[in-house]
Amino acid sequence: MRCFQAGPVSRFLPAVAVALSVSAIAAAYDTTDFQLWNTDSVELKALPVLKAAAEAEFRWGDDMSEFFYQHFDGGVQWTTLPFVSMGGGYRHISELKKGNFKVEQEPYATLTLSVSLLGFGFETRSRQEFRHFDYAADSWRYRNRVAVKFPAPFGLKPYLADEVLVGFGTVPCQLAQNRVNPGCGFPILGPLSGELYYMLVNTRSGVKWPSANVLGVKAKLSF
Repeated sequence: MRCFQAGPVSRFLPAVAVALSVSAIAAAYDTTDFQLWNTDSVELKALPVLKAAAEAEFRWGDDMSEFFYQHFDGGVQWTTLPFVSMGGGYRHISELKKGNFKVEQEPYATLTLSVSLLGFGFETRSRQEFRHFDYAADSWRYRNRVAVKFPAPFGLKPYLADEVLVGFGTVPCQLAQNRVNPGCGFPILGPLSGELYYMLVNTRSGVKWPSANVLGVKAKLSF
């Protein structure tokens, strides 16, 4: 974890995230896949400052023809100040690797800073994950997601986000993946809401950055 101990550097993570995303997109080449990701979740607001959520996600790749990934996730989020929230949870992942589904167990912690200005919302979320595998050495991963939320009528929630994923532990600290993500949330009926998004995912593979074009569909029940 030494690559994240320099305190002053953390103040510039949003700017670093944007800069890294631009370089990752520029380097992407060689392989392009089209994928479908479906996420379904339930969110319960236990207190004004505390909420719990459960989530299931399923992914199809190889031009949306092959089911290759699923995860189940449970966590809590606590809003300590109007612009600061902390959280934690556990994600159980099954991913297709060399013809077999392999399991990853992933506890995580999050810190989110958010502010509103002139109708726009600005958010940066830091997430620290411990990745435990039965088939490989354990490792750590840091994620930073920066998002801008735009004002819109009719309950629509358009946004533009960028997320960088940095792996470390078994190898030197290095950028592993970048996700550029425009999308829009929308109300459906009562506590049920939806979200549609596009995501460009660039993943490091040696010196190459193969890309995936993702169509994302989300549904959420909120109580």
